[in-house]
Amino acid sequence: DNTHEWCADQDCSQLQNLKGLHFDSFPWFAGKMRRHEMISISRVSDMPLDASVEIAALQKSPIKSLIDVPMVYGGVLFGYLGLTSIHKEVLWSEDLTALLKIVGEIFVNALVRKMAEAAVWESESRFRAIFEEAAIGMVLVNTDGRAIVSNPALQQMLGYSGEELREMTFTEFTHPDDVSDNLNLFRELIAGKRDYYQMEKRYIKKDGSLIWVRLTSSLVRGNGGEPRFSIGMIEDITERKKTEELLKEKARAELYGFIVSALPVFASNVPSQVRNILVKNFAMRFERNIRPRFEEEMKQLSLNRVSGAHNNFDVFMVWLAGLFSSLDIKTRTTPGSVKRGFELLNCPWKGEASSNPIFCLICRTIVIRSFIWTSLKGTAEQKSSIANGSQTCIFEINIKSAGYQGNH
Repeated sequence: DNTHEWCADQDCSQLQNLKGLHFDSFPWFAGKMRRHEMISISRVSDMPLDASVEIAALQKSPIKSLIDVPMVYGGVLFGYLGLTSIHKEVLWSEDLTALLKIVGEIFVNALVRKMAEAAVWESESRFRAIFEEAAIGMVLVNTDGRAIVSNPALQQMLGYSGEELREMTFTEFTHPDDVSDNLNLFRELIAGKRDYYQMEKRYIKKDGSLIWVRLTSSLVRGNGGEPRFSIGMIEDITERKKTEELLKEKARAELYGFIVSALPVFASNVPSQVRNILVKNFAMRFERNIRPRFEEEMKQLSLNRVSGAHNNFDVFMVWLAGLFSSLDIKTRTTPGSVKRGFELLNCPWKGEASSNPIFCLICRTIVIRSFIWTSLKGTAEQKSSIANGSQTCIFEINIKSAGYQGNH
């Protein structure tokens, strides 16, 4: 549509006559503009025959001569700037044409800048509304780790005001055991080694109590690609964690109860055939009861990238140590890239195991069966056992490669 007009004589205004005209109603004119070609007409009768629609329209108007310059930015047509003469025919000079092109460029640059500013304002307004009204916690953290802006949901979650949080880095309200992992991920984010990260961690509220949260953090860069700040989205998962812990405690109790029930009362007098049946029965129940949780727990450990865990082999070793820890058995892992030693330090059945191998066979089943679940290519073997006279049970786990799966 024709939106603006400047007239040497107010009585010569043509804006009302030209408003409401559809661009494509004038195919010759529209084609020239879309090809970014200037139109210069000194005499209407000199226009080409394929401009018949335009000729007819101009003959009904007082316009004698006209010149139109397309306003183009980035290869996109935004409009056109034109001059018309209604009193006499005009031969448009090259200087005037050049000047009109320059003015057109000035206008389109100003228009694009205004549109960009309007878009930024609209985007910022929309973000501000979402930020302030979000049900989950949101925070903008600068490259030093300081919480420069926080929303009401996060302030309520932690018990701090926005002003108090502005004076704090996120490490100050993060549980000490989670600071190292969080800092490593944050530094990788700022360094451009990852686009985002997600982790489950604990926050310390102003009153000293703890809450569990799921943090998702993404980086915002400046026009030059430099890191400006990160946007953190924080979901309170305390109740979910409590439920998970109850389920884990129940599962641990069931596993411990089953192991105890699988041990013979008269360990030294159990025939080998009975031992084999007991171990096979245990392996089946271990598969049925533990494996459904195994993949989810491995996924969570990998997602949180627990301390020292860089690949699936690391994560499995952490999971295995945690499983024995739930049975009050301390473990020690001998480090290695593709070979690890795994030692059980305080077997609760050490006295009985020295006279009957079923105790060591059950622990052997736990290690080997769970290693198979990882789908890692390699072997898990028992190198020593209490039943054979050793002080501790030691396993050796070898893999062909330590494949990594984690955040990117």
